[in-house]
Amino acid sequence: MDGTLYKMLGMRGNARFVVPASGIPVIEFEFWGLFSKPSDTALPTIDASAYQKARAATPANTPTFTLGGTSVPLRNFNLDFGNSVEVRKLINEDQVKITDRADMVETQIAAGDLATYDPFTDADTAAERAIVLTHGTTPGNIATISVPKAQTMRPGVTEAQGQDEWTVGFRPLPGSGNDQWILTLT
Repeated sequence: MDGTLYKMLGMRGNARFVVPASGIPVIEFEFWGLFSKPSDTALPTIDASAYQKARAATPANTPTFTLGGTSVPLRNFNLDFGNSVEVRKLINEDQVKITDRADMVETQIAAGDLATYDPFTDADTAAERAIVLTHGTTPGNIATISVPKAQTMRPGVTEAQGQDEWTVGFRPLPGSGNDQWILTLT
């Protein structure tokens, strides 16, 4: 900041993929680290010439969102890594650790015909649904988040733009190992 370098050591953190309808998809980061005394440093020279224009999450730019193979109108999508980060300051130990993890997918979708998609029955039966979200249409600029098995959590009912919508959470479940969600860049 203004020629002062603030540096953290041993950083650990959490991240969330956030995809809002008509907004720019982002990855939000939150980090913790050990204190390091700030120092005066020259500002870096930034070359943004290769920066690509961001594309909003629209039907044209985000062609796929499915729950259990069913296309559902989506307002918001969040995949939170759910990292629990702790700073440990002990005698002979000064570190930042990830002590737990609880991934969570949160969605806000258009309330529709229960015969097409019924989150209430899915929550009652702890149904597992596959989730797929693809943003981008040009090769080299396509990101796909897939959650092969996600347990449906209790949904809520809300309203947006005068229309009923459901807030539905999902707990990603591993198949074998650490594969509860996959980010594929193509």
